[in-house]
Amino acid sequence: FREEFKFTMREDRYVAFGLRMRCGSGDHYMGGTVGLLHNPERQEAFPGDQGQLATIIDLVVQPDNSVVVTAVGDLPFKVARAWMPRGMRGLQLAFVDVQKSTEPPLQSILGSCNEEPGLGLFGQLIERGGPPGLAEALRGADGPFTVLVPRD
Repeated sequence: FREEFKFTMREDRYVAFGLRMRCGSGDHYMGGTVGLLHNPERQEAFPGDQGQLATIIDLVVQPDNSVVVTAVGDLPFKVARAWMPRGMRGLQLAFVDVQKSTEPPLQSILGSCNEEPGLGLFGQLIERGGPPGLAEALRGADGPFTVLVPRD
């Protein structure tokens, strides 16, 4: 959950799907959200099967006709309904029920900066001499933020 991982797709139907996603058919630029599940006894997913959502953040096509996928793990899910549409070369689509996370919420930006090696200087600068109210906002008072923090 929330960890980056890589895998390589070599089977034709998965490579074709990866190329479709790279060309913009996913729900964001060069990627999208997919559900991953594995059952060694069969090739199809059935209602009740469990898996994990993953957000594909990069797809790299290799000269040997394989695709290297970089993804970030997301929430677990349970298949509600699955089907094989025409044109997807045997891949399945499904409606899924996403299960709530039991993970603790992410800590504040300043908390992360103080704990991560190489980011502590930014946290110290904001706490000691940043613009008024910025330190409180980055502690999570005003809502979720995304911040690009320079390394020490």
